[in-house]
Amino acid sequence: GAGDAPGGAVTQALDPGDSIEREISSGQSHSYRITLDAGKYLRIHLDQRGIDVTLALLTPDGEVVAESRSDSGNFGPETVSFVAEGPIEVRFEVRAPDWEAPSGRYEVKIAELRMGTEEDRKRVDAERAFAEGARLLRQGTAESIRQSLAKYEAALQIYKSLGDRGGAA
Repeated sequence: GAGDAPGGAVTQALDPGDSIEREISSGQSHSYRITLDAGKYLRIHLDQRGIDVTLALLTPDGEVVAESRSDSGNFGPETVSFVAEGPIEVRFEVRAPDWEAPSGRYEVKIAELRMGTEEDRKRVDAERAFAEGARLLRQGTAESIRQSLAKYEAALQIYKSLGDRGGAA
């Protein structure tokens, strides 16, 4: 149906207050949908338990609006944030690595869902710049590395302006 993700995986709703724990193995992706009102700030928190996953937030037409790829390895947190400009139903994907990795578990929940502030918008911009920098760095060309440094620098300036020492680090 219309709510199904690619690959035949069923998309389930992730609602505030829900905490979903699931097993995932290499090559799999799990998909959740979250309905947001205009101006809402969303932060999703995921705990990795034995597998290193990537988080992506997509618009209904498949554009990636936020992506998380922290270096916390197979354990620890991954977070992703987004501010809705208008009413929207976003799709949130948890993706396991493609290579042969042992399966693991994760727990995901909506950490924050409230009206967005100017500071939230800046934080989302910083995360997006950082994720884009990481993506460019992985391409590994001289040009992409140069561009990635500019993205990292932009993210750093925003985190500093927010007084976010963790983000700046």
